[in-house]
Amino acid sequence: MIANAPLEVRRAFEVGKLEFFTLREETGQPVEDEQGEHSKVQEKKGRHGLLMRYETGAATPRFGYYEVFPGSMKMIRRDDLSYRLGLNGVTQKGSVPYGPFAFVQRDFRHAKLEKFDFQAYSQGTEPRPGVESRVIIEKAREPLPGQVLSQWPGPAPVYVPNSWASTRTRDITRTVLDNTFEDKRELLLEYANQPTRLQKRRSYPFDSGKILTQENLRTVLSLIPFVGAVADIADGNIKDGLKGLLIDFASFAATGGLAAARSFFKGIKAIVPYSGRAFGQGLMKESGLLVRSMFNPLDGSVDVLKSALKITERSKRVLSGELMGVGSGIYLPTTAFEKCRWGLGAYEALRGKPPADPQRVGQLGVSQQCAVYAVNMNSKWYAINPATLKPTGAPLEDFTPERQT
Repeated sequence: MIANAPLEVRRAFEVGKLEFFTLREETGQPVEDEQGEHSKVQEKKGRHGLLMRYETGAATPRFGYYEVFPGSMKMIRRDDLSYRLGLNGVTQKGSVPYGPFAFVQRDFRHAKLEKFDFQAYSQGTEPRPGVESRVIIEKAREPLPGQVLSQWPGPAPVYVPNSWASTRTRDITRTVLDNTFEDKRELLLEYANQPTRLQKRRSYPFDSGKILTQENLRTVLSLIPFVGAVADIADGNIKDGLKGLLIDFASFAATGGLAAARSFFKGIKAIVPYSGRAFGQGLMKESGLLVRSMFNPLDGSVDVLKSALKITERSKRVLSGELMGVGSGIYLPTTAFEKCRWGLGAYEALRGKPPADPQRVGQLGVSQQCAVYAVNMNSKWYAINPATLKPTGAPLEDFTPERQT
């Protein structure tokens, strides 16, 4: 949204002083309560829009306002606002109950009639021109300082900022997200963790996503002997975990579990006899080929070369009309392919050349002291959007490609 804005706007955002404002309704609370634990300020704040103000000599006019609506990806210029806004509404005295029979005077913050459509800020609807609302305008954060002429990266008439890879754009984006993101974290996390349709089909009939909640899962684990206690210890509840282990072990011993376990292991020993030797001779003989092939991919390479020579001779006999049995040689192509594939991988590893990243497109370089991937089109460099892997934004005038080693 910012990278594709007009040049004058991007230049003003890059080098100008930026201020951010939020709009909200009255809370009906005293000023002291609005700053306390039970404040309703966040509930009354418009979370679908943010007001930005710039001031710089790099743009005409010298100052201006923009309404930013990230939900609809729109930035609306406001030329009808004054140089300074009336912040924090109007403070007036009001009565607050003090005990069963008395009242005290407290400060209340009231809204003023301003040239904003608060419905667009609170509900995300299309802003209506000419609509006024009673709102309280407040600062969203500390201003981003501007740059003086001597600190600009280039002369004002020809300066083209790299808004895509700019730290100023990053700060603007964070401010917009911090003040427009809905403050319902638990609901959003629950929605984000919902299973997909494929997961629901695979987990049928437990496809509602509500059965194994965190509380239900803890209850189920507590019903399994020893498992629930170990889970408590893993979560840091050492006291509850040790108490659960003692209870489970006492229950296990009291119900005859020790005698049953002793009889069980006696039966296992009778059915599956074992000796003190770790490996038998037959086991080592049968597993030798498997272990050698896992840890030494070069094993058998000589046999592959010998078999290739035999294939040449057998091919001549087949072409002459003689019938030949295939035998174990049917696996030779697969074996040879695996040996070659392993050899190519080992060659790349020994060379020390890192594998190509399929997600990287374009040439890596530096623009405004930031690493960025760009592509050269018509003798100009354009930044690559990492989401779409396509060129975007204005040309990067100061892009310096990284030297290839």
